[in-house]
Amino acid sequence: TKLVPAQLRNRSLTDVFEPGTTMKPLTMMAALETGRYPFNHTINTIPGYIQVGSKTLLDPLDYGVMDLTKIITISIQVGIT
Repeated sequence: TKLVPAQLRNRSLTDVFEPGTTMKPLTMMAALETGRYPFNHTINTIPGYIQVGSKTLLDPLDYGVMDLTKIITISIQVGIT
């Protein structure tokens, strides 16, 4: 077989896309394991966006007050942040 250079590329290091949603469960797990938030905690996601440094993270909707289960299930940016 012929070696294709693209097969040698480590996409996790060379691609410009952020891991995004794949990191949300890890973030939630860390928050729960450290005891920072109890499992039944709710987070107010109003107004549907949050400013972090120079970036604005947006959700497609303003979800309001959500529990942690819904935040991870729906993948709510503001709730995870």
